[in-house]
Amino acid sequence: GGGGEPLHAKTGEDKKVEEEKAEEESGEAAAARKAEEEALALKEEGNRLLAAGDVLGAEKRFSSALALAPDNAAMLLNRSLARLKLAETQGNNTALSGALSDARDAARLHSDNPKAHFRMGKALLGLGQLSEALAAAKKAAQLQPGDAGISGLLSDVKSALQRRKAELQAEEAKRRAADVDELD
Repeated sequence: GGGGEPLHAKTGEDKKVEEEKAEEESGEAAAARKAEEEALALKEEGNRLLAAGDVLGAEKRFSSALALAPDNAAMLLNRSLARLKLAETQGNNTALSGALSDARDAARLHSDNPKAHFRMGKALLGLGQLSEALAAAKKAAQLQPGDAGISGLLSDVKSALQRRKAELQAEEAKRRAADVDELD
């Protein structure tokens, strides 16, 4: 009965398979670490380029970094900022849409990040989606009360909403005047 031998003694083959698995896992961990380090280096390079005014170069570095670390909210927000700046200089709706997408992805990863909601609001304002911009700006203000940038965005969105309302009222008045003219 009790001959000290374990019931499931590991064979040499079992040990070899376990060692290969451990090496594979450590290799994957090393590859993941290397990708993360590379992504951070690209992010830092993007930050330097952005500070130097090379917005397009910065956007490209952030995109390369995100290819290596797609769920990094800070990198998403950096690329969102670069794309907002591109849109400012180029009047480019594609850049605004990209900025919005990045900010939304960052907000999905960290819903309590005021920068994500602020950048969503900026992009939505630029795209003329004013009610959504107002909601994003209000969420940012709720998360970071008293922030001057967020207060400025709220003010800009409210002004745009007032202009839109005045435009709609003017169009309605013209339409009514045209209707009255038809009665004459």
